Amino acid sequence: MTNPAQVASADLAAELHHGDPLMIDYMPSDAVKGGQMLAYSAEVTVVAHNDIGALEMGAVAFPSSHAVYRVKLATGQSYSMGDAVTVDIATQRATSSGTAPFGVCVAKDVDQAAGDVFVYVVHR
Repeated sequence: MTNPAQVASADLAAELHHGDPLMIDYMPSDAVKGGQMLAYSAEVTVVAHNDIGALEMGAVAFPSSHAVYRVKLATGQSYSMGDAVTVDIATQRATSSGTAPFGVCVAKDVDQAAGDVFVYVVHR
């Protein structure tokens, strides 16, 4: 049986690629979509794996260095292995002008101009 809260892979801003994320309880004031990145604090970005309704208890992935996510790239962005990756919470894209830290690029030569649409990031 399919979980109705699960979202199609193509719709996710951040998708678990592999690993074992640290999940914590989270109750959003507004509804959250699966794959959405959220600013938990100024230094911490979390990821919802499933939809969570407003004021409903759910769970989000907390940075732990135990999970790699596939994150959508903003236009004109490029990363190399080891680069710090920040995200723009408003656009839900990895971008150097983002203010929410997400983690470190673990892919080699990611370039949106070359047709890449995702960057692979260890969440920490």
